[in-house]
Amino acid sequence: MNTRSFSEARAASKKQMPVSSRILRLFALLPMIRLHGNALTVRFPITPRAFAQMMDPGSSDARLLTEFRRQGGRITMTNDLVTFSLGAPTNAVTALTLPMAKKPYVPNAVDAVRKRASIREKFDPTSAVRAFLIPSSAATAGQKP
Repeated sequence: MNTRSFSEARAASKKQMPVSSRILRLFALLPMIRLHGNALTVRFPITPRAFAQMMDPGSSDARLLTEFRRQGGRITMTNDLVTFSLGAPTNAVTALTLPMAKKPYVPNAVDAVRKRASIREKFDPTSAVRAFLIPSSAATAGQKP
């Protein structure tokens, strides 16, 4: 995948056009979500003030951000762009387990989804991960590596 660095994208966006168009063009040139091997990078625009509020130890996100960092996540802010990174391209598996939200979950889409597909009442995520990452030999018989 060909990507441009932020500085290259920024230079390309300085042509004569309205500021809003330049900003949209700038962010359209950058990969916002990138998966390289088992390294995940998510970028999005944010103001320095909003970033400071998000990173404040008293913010509602503080607990999640602390846990994200404890599990190897990295958070950086450059040129009004925050970057969340997790894992390395050569990792066998990259995993992140964050605590549940303190607010109770309200299943607002369950009925609509039930009409279109089945919902498993009991789901074992560990078995699902194992089945996805390590397929059985019967399922892969006759496939080329």
